[in-house]
Amino acid sequence: MPIAQDFGLRACWSVPLRIEKDELVGTFALTSFETRSPSLFHRRLLDTCSFLVSIILKREKLEKRLVDAAYFDSLTKLSNREKLQVDLNTFMTQGKEFVLVFVGLDRFKSVNDTYGHETGDYVLSQVAKRLSSSCNIALGVYRITGDEFAIAIESPRSLQACEALAQQIEIVLNPSFSFNDAEFFIRACAGFAYPLGPEDTVSELMRRADTAMYAAKECKDKNFAVFTPEMADKVQEQVQLERDLHRAIRDDEFEVFYQPVMGGDGQSIHSMEALIRWHHPQKGLIAPNVFIPLAEEAGLIPQISCLVVEHALKFMSNLKAKNLPLHRVSINLSGREFNHKHINELMSLIEDQGLTGYFEFELLESYLMENAEEVISLLDSVRKRGISIAIDDFGTGYSSLSYLKKFPVDKIKIDQSLVKDIVFDHNDLEISKAVVAMARSLGLSVVAEGVETEAHSLLLSELGVDYLQGYFFSKPVPASEMEVFLHNSKTI
Repeated sequence: MPIAQDFGLRACWSVPLRIEKDELVGTFALTSFETRSPSLFHRRLLDTCSFLVSIILKREKLEKRLVDAAYFDSLTKLSNREKLQVDLNTFMTQGKEFVLVFVGLDRFKSVNDTYGHETGDYVLSQVAKRLSSSCNIALGVYRITGDEFAIAIESPRSLQACEALAQQIEIVLNPSFSFNDAEFFIRACAGFAYPLGPEDTVSELMRRADTAMYAAKECKDKNFAVFTPEMADKVQEQVQLERDLHRAIRDDEFEVFYQPVMGGDGQSIHSMEALIRWHHPQKGLIAPNVFIPLAEEAGLIPQISCLVVEHALKFMSNLKAKNLPLHRVSINLSGREFNHKHINELMSLIEDQGLTGYFEFELLESYLMENAEEVISLLDSVRKRGISIAIDDFGTGYSSLSYLKKFPVDKIKIDQSLVKDIVFDHNDLEISKAVVAMARSLGLSVVAEGVETEAHSLLLSELGVDYLQGYFFSKPVPASEMEVFLHNSKTI
């Protein structure tokens, strides 16, 4: 070769370099200024040197594997939480002006629960690719836990900069994800936090970003939040409340109240709705709108629903012992617990007492519409086992009639937001009329919630509403007071 000749080289001997038995990575060569064959010494030198180099290369490869295992996520190929901590420490030591963003995927657990982990893993890998491609000016993109990611990006301390980045994240995740003929839409919330100065720590910065992300999940009008000290106080309160909730389930600190559902004439009782309350040892009576969302996030809803059913069964047993009439009891179910495993658990409790004909499950209209194809077969299975189904808060969502007529349900409950001003608001009146007419055409019963005045009761009866529920008849009351109400009421 001309280059070799320029250096006066006249011979070259080489042997292959292998890390593993079948993995060829290169060659190791010796050269000579003389035109000659290699001597025995040269052959042994080649073998020895190539062996030593192979050991070094194999060690480097092993070290890289260990680093990858320690600092990179095998599914998404992104850096992981440990690498984020190392990088943040470096950025803060260097005095970089940057913002840390925690990105959480909303309701991702439902993808895993409904379609399986293979589908969930695919969606996560695609989210990682989209975030990486959209944040090409980022200092780093990381996967920090199951459905949460982090982005470190050089940025001045500015609300406008945070809002722009949040919009960028929303735009890149807005297109649907498709896998095995299933289509998903993923919404993400972003929490922003800045380093506070030389005394700040990596763990504190990450905690603030995490706090801001969960604050963003509670926002109704935007998908991001920038950390403020007030958020930390609220999160600490929520953390303590979650601890208390675990104890409450263990010790059964709950009481089930009952609200009667009256016939359309408002004179006779048809059924009752079970509504859980929490007797907190220090905070007193806590309403469900406070602790149910927390229970959903903590995965505690199935245990709470079982407690509600157990309380209701005990209540009905007491009614039978006192020769009081039994009425159907409706139980509110969260979409997160409406799966075969948990429904079978509830059904077993009810079937063991032979009371399937006295129970009804209520599901939100919004949940049914968002998961229409997946829930139809389960709804049908529940009804075949003797439990009736009601669509709760009807009129607040965007029900598709094509789906509604497919749902194996028994009744719809007009949301109280429509009933509240129905006497004065022409639009609410017309919507309610349309709901009643539609229900009639589909063979469904109609319950009006939020009946608070005699005018409400009379007007809804004129519209042909089958059943009425609200404070005009009774607020939710403890079991003992409900017994008195049943004793003094006529029965449909």
